Amino acid sequence: MAIIIFFFSIIAFRNLSFYYVEEDDESGYFGGSNTYCDTLFNCFTSTLNTGLRTGGGIGEGIGQAYMDDDKNYYWWRILYDMAWFFLINVLMLNIIFGIIIDSFAELRDLRNAEQKEIEDVCLICGINKKDLKLRRLSWNQHKQKDHEPIAYLAFILHINNETLENSDGAEKYVKE
Repeated sequence: MAIIIFFFSIIAFRNLSFYYVEEDDESGYFGGSNTYCDTLFNCFTSTLNTGLRTGGGIGEGIGQAYMDDDKNYYWWRILYDMAWFFLINVLMLNIIFGIIIDSFAELRDLRNAEQKEIEDVCLICGINKKDLKLRRLSWNQHKQKDHEPIAYLAFILHINNETLENSDGAEKYVKE
């Protein structure tokens, strides 16, 4: 998007720089929203700032075009403003917002899948809740009695307190 805005800035700097006004005293619309196009850098920053912040695109942020402008710039300004509106405001911003929304949706789906796995798969042995129900076994009994969480916590505390030299083979493996 920045590259496309830079191309718009080049066009504005070469052909439309006189539309970039410092202030419009008659209407007061541009008051406080000065735009400059005396250098390519100033033209780029003004185009970027004004074009993205105004709802209708760059056409709302720079000086008004009139039919009696020299060299028939009026029609070029309409083309410039409409191209900006469709390329930047409609296409590019919607692509960026779509990427952001898709990223959040992907994160939400990933979080939901992880939560479902936590709820439906035994942490210790990896057996699914559905497999236990097919065998007519209780999920809660399997989690609380067969794999008692307090026993695993006690084992972890025991491993942490045990030195590597005093550990047997299984304890050494878990500790490493």
